Amino acid sequence: MTSLRMLAVLAVAAFVAGVAVVVAVHQLSSRNALSAVPTATARPTSLPTNPPRPTATASTPQPAATATVAPTTAPTTPANAPAADRALIRAHGYVPDGGSMAGTPDGSGGTLYAWIATCAGSADGHCQRVFFFDGTRYLGTDTRYDSSEILHAAGAGNAAIKVTYANYLPGDPLCCPSGKPVTITYRWNGQHLVPSGTPPNAQT
Repeated sequence: MTSLRMLAVLAVAAFVAGVAVVVAVHQLSSRNALSAVPTATARPTSLPTNPPRPTATASTPQPAATATVAPTTAPTTPANAPAADRALIRAHGYVPDGGSMAGTPDGSGGTLYAWIATCAGSADGHCQRVFFFDGTRYLGTDTRYDSSEILHAAGAGNAAIKVTYANYLPGDPLCCPSGKPVTITYRWNGQHLVPSGTPPNAQT
């Protein structure tokens, strides 16, 4: 009996010891698991902010400064005025007659010109006007309407040009004006051409 009791006591002691070992191991494992969990750290109330970095913006290229040149007008000299005058006469629908240009001083250092011109496309040439220029400045024509025939133009002193017209009497054919030619002097006063009379056979 004594031996059986001792065995029973030893068995109980061994059981208790085993339970204690299991409990100890369980507690140790629980502690290790808790230590492995990261602890939450307190966040700062305000985070430092970095100043914004400047961003590169595409700049629109500006045009380079350019020098402006004021328009110039050709000097009103005999060297270039006749060519410019002829071009303007053609632009008006007339053809300058060869050798029919007269020039005289305009009183201001320039030259007053008169051109006898014929209507472009005229079959008989009996459709004429006188074009006046101060250098290359167009001043106007002798009349509002065309004349049948203009005989001659010539300088008549300072700022004055005389123009001679054929004088057709009633019934005269275009070939043969029977009236005495009429000469009209046109004077340039700086603003207007002032005729000394009315050309024959033409409305002013």
